[in-house]
Amino acid sequence: MSPPGLIRTLRRRSWLLLLPVFTIALWWAQQERIGSVDEVFPDGTLTIGIDPSYAPFGSIMDDTFIGIDVELGKAVAALLGLEARFVMVNFDSAFDAVRTHVADVSFAAIRAADVTPADVSYTWGYLNDGLLLISDDEIDSGWDLAGKHVAVELGARGHAEARRWSRRVRDLTIVTFESAELALRSVTEFVVADAAIVDAMTARQYADQIAACCHADYLTAEFYAGAVSADRHDVLYHVNNALLVLLNDGTIDRLLTEFIGPDPAVRAP
Repeated sequence: MSPPGLIRTLRRRSWLLLLPVFTIALWWAQQERIGSVDEVFPDGTLTIGIDPSYAPFGSIMDDTFIGIDVELGKAVAALLGLEARFVMVNFDSAFDAVRTHVADVSFAAIRAADVTPADVSYTWGYLNDGLLLISDDEIDSGWDLAGKHVAVELGARGHAEARRWSRRVRDLTIVTFESAELALRSVTEFVVADAAIVDAMTARQYADQIAACCHADYLTAEFYAGAVSADRHDVLYHVNNALLVLLNDGTIDRLLTEFIGPDPAVRAP
């Protein structure tokens, strides 16, 4: 397989990019004894930090936490045979909660690429919100953008990525729009651009329109992940074990499809 083909394959199976995280967890297990679930969580609960201010990841309805991170936390706890207990956090206190062991793990719309505190470890990523290249069958990667018009949201991550590709290939013309939605529709509906570069969250919401005319390929990988205190190797090990099962059995894909939409980069066989 050629290097570009290999890269596309890895991006489509994007959670595999976090394999080193799980490898490190296994190494910890070999270097020190990891206690059983009953030993690590003696009260039978998994305490989860949730940020209710950032839907669809977390919000409150009728005094109840709802959202992607809430359902993910419940699924992880259930797989470990634990009861899920939720505590309210925001972006900053999500890290403080695990540092001080108020929470075992924070699932709080945390983008692992944004910040990496020295005393916090990240879990497996559960959502890749990287940038997607939306185009017809003639364009498979950024290297095919020479001489093409590429639609982006002005000032967004996709705009910066398009500028990077404009320095790699010749005659790439960047067409800016006020929103990622309009940039996407310029390809799927208006047909005034050859391709669009948009974030995966936006693309998931328009997966049906993309499938009707185009295909999607990841250009970058940027993961949402849980946070665990760096001194809680045992918690990280068990949470990652559960996340790996949920990633493999399709639970997380179904959860993301329910709350956001299907991944347009995953093509039916």
